[in-house]
Amino acid sequence: MKLQYKNGEEFFLKYNQFFHLVIALSLLPFGLIWLAKKKGFELTLPSETVGYVLYAVLGGIILFLFFQSIRNYKTGYKDFSKEWTLREKLDFFYSSNYKKYLGLGVATLIAVAGYLVDTSYFFIFVYVLLLFSMSIGRPAERKIEKELALSKEEIEEFRKAKEIQ
Repeated sequence: MKLQYKNGEEFFLKYNQFFHLVIALSLLPFGLIWLAKKKGFELTLPSETVGYVLYAVLGGIILFLFFQSIRNYKTGYKDFSKEWTLREKLDFFYSSNYKKYLGLGVATLIAVAGYLVDTSYFFIFVYVLLLFSMSIGRPAERKIEKELALSKEEIEEFRKAKEIQ
C-alpha cells in the first residue's frame, strides 16, 4: 500500500488514522455482539464437540495470524537500508506496519466472530490480548524515529511541516 503525504506531520496523521481504523473495525461488531448478548441473544452450538473444534480452528487461525504478522514485520527489516532517503524510509515503515496491523486486525475480527458463537469468555480474553498487543506498538513519532534509525537532520525534517523530498 502506497501512502501519499507531503510532510512528516501528514505521514504521522495518516499512519495514525489507519491504526485506529483497524481497531475500530473490530470494536464496532464486538460492541454490538456484547449488547445483543446482554439482551439475551445467544447462538447455540449443535454439540460440545463442535465447540472444541471451533476453539481449535479459530484459535489456531488467530495464533497463526498473530505470529505471522509479527514475524513478517521483523523479517521485513532485513531489506531496510540506512542509506535510503527519508521518504523511502517512511514508505518502508508504513508498508511493513500496514501488513502487520492488517494481519492483527483480521485476527481480532476472527476473535469477535468466535465470541459471537461462544458462550464462555475465551474469545473475549483473546480479543483483549490482541488489542493490547496492538496498543503496545501503537503509532508514536519517537518509535518511528528509533525504528528507522533517523539521523538528527532526518528527525528535524520529519518533525517540521515542510515537504519531504
